[in-house]
Amino acid sequence: MQTFPPYESSVKPVQRGDLNVLRAIASNPSSFPEIVYFADDQVVTIYDAFPKSRFHLLLLPRQYIPEVSWLAPCHVGLLQHMIKVGTEIATFLTQQYLKSKEEQTFMLGFHAIPSLDQLHMHIISTDFVSPFLKTRKHWNSFHTDFFLPASYVLEELKAGRRLVPAKDREKYVNLLKRPLLCHRCKESFQNMKALKQHVSECRQLFVAKQADASQGIIDKYFIKLN
Repeated sequence: MQTFPPYESSVKPVQRGDLNVLRAIASNPSSFPEIVYFADDQVVTIYDAFPKSRFHLLLLPRQYIPEVSWLAPCHVGLLQHMIKVGTEIATFLTQQYLKSKEEQTFMLGFHAIPSLDQLHMHIISTDFVSPFLKTRKHWNSFHTDFFLPASYVLEELKAGRRLVPAKDREKYVNLLKRPLLCHRCKESFQNMKALKQHVSECRQLFVAKQADASQGIIDKYFIKLN
């Protein structure tokens, strides 16, 4: 397996406000050494500027692809490589830093409608304890079908199906407004303050299931690392 560097959680984000910053990093990662975690000839992995969990990285293809809706069957090989690298990184982080079973889960996937230009896959631990996790939108972007697991995206591409077609974009936006649920025990909360307090104390194992059967995409797709 590939060797990876230590995870530096105190890395400072790039001070750039434009929406094209990820595109710039993907095309020229050597100009951003302070935030690059790992790179090879196909992908660049960087620290998320505002991590939503203890471990939160973004894996970008060097090739310019705006977002997940632009993916096509010709990108299957690239996505397979992204998943391979992401899984190896998650495995490394688990082995190096995570001891208890409730910690040993990572999610790999994409936001249906991202906030930044340039396709990027989230590699994120499922503690979801972070000062940057502030809003309902932040939470639901990872805990509803707004979050598209990488393995699901790969299956859809292999089947020749398009992801996030224009007619469905409003549906995805509305997912961000759903009730706040603990991702472990599914208890409902009225606000982020109460939810975050609960999440910091909840010891039920994360099982990647949604309370609503219509919210089923992520049920089958997550990485449990033992």
